[in-house]
Amino acid sequence: MSQFSRYAKFGVLPWLCLAPFQYGFAISELNQLQKAVSCKGSALGDYGFPLCVPMDDTAFSLVTSAFLVGGLTASLFANRLTDPYGRKMTVQISAVFSGVGSALLATALSVTMLVIGRFMIGVGAGLALCVIPPFLSEISPPKIRGAVGILNQLSVVIGILVTQVLGFFCARPGSWRKVFIFSTVLAVLQVLFGARMIESPAWLAAHNKKPEARSVSAKLWVRDDGEGLPSGRGLYDDDDVEEALLRQTEPLPNQDQPPATIGQCFRTPELRRPLFIVSLAMLAQQLSGINAVMYYSTGILSKALPDAASYVSLGVTVVNVIMTFPPIFVLERYGQRKILQYSVGGSIISLLILGLALNYNVTVAAAIGTLVFVSCFAFGLGPIPFIIIPDVSPLYAVSALSSIALSLNWLVNFIVGLTFLPLRNFLAGSDGEWAGNVFFLFTLLLIISSISFFRHF
Repeated sequence: MSQFSRYAKFGVLPWLCLAPFQYGFAISELNQLQKAVSCKGSALGDYGFPLCVPMDDTAFSLVTSAFLVGGLTASLFANRLTDPYGRKMTVQISAVFSGVGSALLATALSVTMLVIGRFMIGVGAGLALCVIPPFLSEISPPKIRGAVGILNQLSVVIGILVTQVLGFFCARPGSWRKVFIFSTVLAVLQVLFGARMIESPAWLAAHNKKPEARSVSAKLWVRDDGEGLPSGRGLYDDDDVEEALLRQTEPLPNQDQPPATIGQCFRTPELRRPLFIVSLAMLAQQLSGINAVMYYSTGILSKALPDAASYVSLGVTVVNVIMTFPPIFVLERYGQRKILQYSVGGSIISLLILGLALNYNVTVAAAIGTLVFVSCFAFGLGPIPFIIIPDVSPLYAVSALSSIALSLNWLVNFIVGLTFLPLRNFLAGSDGEWAGNVFFLFTLLLIISSISFFRHF
């Protein structure tokens, strides 16, 4: 039996978690800064930088959406990096894009700089979401692989939380640049520490680099008695760790089989089931309406807690973070399927409560529905779709399937964000009385996508 070494616990895992943290950071970095970043004047602040960037709401929407376009673009081509050049190199490239993009935002003089910066951050985030889940899976002892995989989503929600905390102190003209400086510094640290990090042992073994895989395994794992794995034996002589590698590579007919392309994932019969599973999981996640609920959360909870309106958004994010922890401790006991079933069931019920409460103006019920939905989503629908990608995919197809799944995730996210307000207004009626109807639509979409998912998973 084996467990993580100190090097893995305090070096590799924190380094890997910085990438999804940056993604979460980028998701909400503009939410509280919009009024501070955009303006119609041109006054100068510290070091000769303008206090804000002149733009209207349309220009701000363009800046915001550039992140999604960058993420989608990176997801489509991520497998062309992760397969030939390795997991570690892809993480480093992701950090470079995030760092350069954040630096552009921190020094932005125009809308063009903001758009380019957000696009580059999106590219970094897209690469990170494609490579981190399989990377975490491939370095994890089998007994705790699922729990370790939760770290990806946990890092995302912590990134969102940190951004909102910084927003409280920096959401004013001139000070907003400090938020992006913080992200830039993190990216630089990620690149510097990355020089001392390891490559995935499964990737090394699949590319006929078994001596390097043995050396890496000796750094990553120790036996339960605390002794390290000898570098001359390591991965292939410790039963628990050997099973981890064999589980990753057993679908390969031979180690020389080339990585699958995106096209082959659609054409190869043995890859169709994994393709259906990862795609439907991402659909269920995004069609649940999580982004719409988060959009509504501040308005809903502010009515229930009028004296604490400025802390409402932060409170919802804190709930999101707290409820991402339980799967770490129960996932291995109950399994991914059962946890997802509880999460989907709770999400459906809370969406119905939220829709009814909004239609009949029951503020307290709307607040409860919002918090319960966020909790149920964070418990399963949030983290597990990322975890199952390496679990249901043969090693040679993990990168291609990750690209497909994450591209679908970004695309549906973009479509939901684009259509949410028009849908809400259309379904609410001419007088806006039935504002909760849009959540009934999300309930139906979640039911359909979840039933399809569980038929294959």
